[in-house]
Amino acid sequence: MRTPPPIPDLPPLHGDGIHDDTAAIQARLDSGAACVYLPPPHKNYLIRQTLRIHSGQTLRLDSTTVIRLADGADCLMITNRDVENGNRHISLVGGIWDMNNPGQGDGHKTGLSMPQFGILMRFDNVEHLTISGITLRDPHAFGMLIARLKYFTIEDVTLDYQHLCSNNDGIHIEGGCRYGTIRNVKGITTDDIIAINGDDFNEYVGLPIEDLTVDGVYSDCATNGIRIMSCGANIRNITIENIHGNYMWYAVAF
Repeated sequence: MRTPPPIPDLPPLHGDGIHDDTAAIQARLDSGAACVYLPPPHKNYLIRQTLRIHSGQTLRLDSTTVIRLADGADCLMITNRDVENGNRHISLVGGIWDMNNPGQGDGHKTGLSMPQFGILMRFDNVEHLTISGITLRDPHAFGMLIARLKYFTIEDVTLDYQHLCSNNDGIHIEGGCRYGTIRNVKGITTDDIIAINGDDFNEYVGLPIEDLTVDGVYSDCATNGIRIMSCGANIRNITIENIHGNYMWYAVAF
């Protein structure tokens, strides 16, 4: 029988909401483990830099486990490891991802621009992505930005926006996304719960968005449930079902 590779020594997790856990969590992701599980912390895991998840990897947290972005970090909380060359088979399950927007800076002052500033999590150039059972808390701008995804499922997402900003979206779908399902997204935003936006950022201009299903959007108050927008890129074969709640403008805007 083949002997499994030795498990490297890993730095300890603090989980006290005071000490920086970025290096300890990233070391677990870099260890090569197929599934990285973070046990419930005493308080929360504090991070100061972006976590990067590899191909063939699952990051799993309990539903009440909080990962919080430190004051002044001004960065994404998590993204895929290799945006340039692409990743495959990534899963993110559970957890409360708290971007702590009152503690972050202003994009104009930091010199950053979207999609680099103000977005809680970003997945770009991934084939076979699954995200489920997560809570997105207090982003500065978007809860999630996805682009150039193929074969993906995002489901059971709660938007827990306790400190609202003027441009709070839920899930932003950019060019190059195909063969995906988004299911059961709930919460309150100051903009769109789900935005399907062609030609929104320079990186994705002209890339089509196609063959998507959105099933289940629920909100007590948002500007739009779903917004579909293009300045020329093809957006086609979009199925929308079960949009419920109260919207300042439209349940579905074209």
